[in-house]
Amino acid sequence: MSTVDDIRRGESEVLEFKQELPKKDRQLLKTVVAFANSQSGGRIIFGVDDYKNICGIEVDSIAALKDNLINMIAEACTPQIYVSLSVETVENKTIVVAEIPHGRHTPYFIKKEGMNVGTYVRIGATTRNAEREQLEELILEGNNKSYDSVVERDAGPVNHSDIAGLAKLIHSYLGDDAKPVSMEQMVGWKLLSRRANVLMPTVAFRLLTYNDIYFARIQCGAFVGNTTDEFLDKKEFDGSVCKQLEDAQAFILRHINTGARINGLYRDNVYEIPISAIREALSNALLHRNYLTHAHIRVAVFPDRVEIFSPGALYCITEQQMLNGCSSLRNPILADVFHKMNIVEKWGSGIGRMYKTCAEAQVAPPQFKVDSAGVLVTFPRGIVDTVAPKPQQDLSHTSLSDNQRAVLKYIKAHPSATYAKVGLALSISKDAVKYALAQLKSKGMVLREGSDKKGRWIVL
Repeated sequence: MSTVDDIRRGESEVLEFKQELPKKDRQLLKTVVAFANSQSGGRIIFGVDDYKNICGIEVDSIAALKDNLINMIAEACTPQIYVSLSVETVENKTIVVAEIPHGRHTPYFIKKEGMNVGTYVRIGATTRNAEREQLEELILEGNNKSYDSVVERDAGPVNHSDIAGLAKLIHSYLGDDAKPVSMEQMVGWKLLSRRANVLMPTVAFRLLTYNDIYFARIQCGAFVGNTTDEFLDKKEFDGSVCKQLEDAQAFILRHINTGARINGLYRDNVYEIPISAIREALSNALLHRNYLTHAHIRVAVFPDRVEIFSPGALYCITEQQMLNGCSSLRNPILADVFHKMNIVEKWGSGIGRMYKTCAEAQVAPPQFKVDSAGVLVTFPRGIVDTVAPKPQQDLSHTSLSDNQRAVLKYIKAHPSATYAKVGLALSISKDAVKYALAQLKSKGMVLREGSDKKGRWIVL
C-alpha cells in the first residue's frame, strides 16, 4: 500500500499526521512513546495536516527537522527509542516519514513524567495514558513474560489434589485412549514451576483449577427485549476456565432456537447460530482477555442477537490485523493448553473459522467492535428452514431410565467418549447407549458437537 493510500485513509492506530515539527511538542512525544509501546509500531508523517491535506515540508528545513526530532526523542524519552526517517515526494510536495518500530524494552515513557504517568498507548487514532493493568502488561512484556506465566509465589506449594484434578480434566477432553497427563508434563507446559524441589503454581494453573481470581468470571444474561432493561435469566460462572466455557456455551444454547434443516432423506436439528462458532468466540474471549483488568467476560442473549464481550484492548495487534487472521497471544500458556486439549484447533485462525462456519450454515456472519475497553463479538440470530422453540430441558431425573441416568453421568465426566467406550464402561450394549443418548437428546439434556470419532458430548 502506498503512502498516498495511507494518507487518504487517515490517522489510525499506526499512523499520525503532523503539519510541521514544533520546537516543543509534548503530544508528538506522547505519540512516539505510544508507537514504541505498540507491537505494531507506527508512523508519523510530517507535511500532512489533520484533514489529510498534503502541505509539504520546505526542502531547506528537512535536515534541521531530522536532527531536532532525533534529539528531542533521545532527550525526552526512555528507554532509547530508535526512529527511522525517510523523505518522499507526494503530489509534487516533500514529506518526511518517521517510522517508530515496536520496542523490546517496554514500557517506554517520557522521562519528566515518570513511568507511572508518562507511559502512553495507542487506542484507535488517539494517544492515551496507559492504565494500570496496561502498564503491568508492558512491564511483563519488557521482561519477556506473560501474566499467565507468572509464578504464584504467595500461594505456596501447589496442592497435589489440584494437580490430579487438572490431569483428570485434561484427560476428559482428550478421550479415554489418551495417555494420562503427568506432573512433569505440566512443568514442561509451564503450568507448574519447580523452585528448590518445590512445585509452585503459575497463573495459568490457577485459572485452570481452583481459579479464585475474582474478575476471571463469565457473566451471562438473557433479556426479554433488545435492551438490557429486563432480565429473562442471568447466571455468573466461576471456577476453572474450562468449566466456565462449558457453562457459558450451555447458557447460550438454552436461550436460542433450534430448527430443522432437510439434508437429503434426513432431518437435521440445527441451532440458529452454529455451536462451533459460539464455542470459538467464547474460547477466544477466555484466551485473549486481560486478566489484570477488573472486568468480567459478558455474554448477553437478546431476541435479535448474541453478544460476547472480552475485556482488555487488543494485545499487540491492530483491529485490521485481527480481522485478517493475525493473532498475538496475551496468555500463551493458557492458549497452549487449550490447543493440547483440542478446545481450539489452531492459533490465529479462530475468526476465519467463525466466518466459514456461519457461511456453511447460511446464517449472518459475526460482527466485531474493538475499543479500549475490549472486544465485542455479535452474532445476529439467524433463521433456519423451520425455526421452532428449543425443547425445554427435562430436569426431572425421575423420568429417566437407569441406562439414561448412567449414560448421562458418564458422558458428563467423559465428554469425548464414543458409544463403544460408554457401553464398555457401563457394561451395556452399544445399541443401548445409542438409544439412551437419542432419548436424552430428545429431552434437550445433551447434544453432540463434532463427528462420532472426534466430537464430544455437551450436557446441558
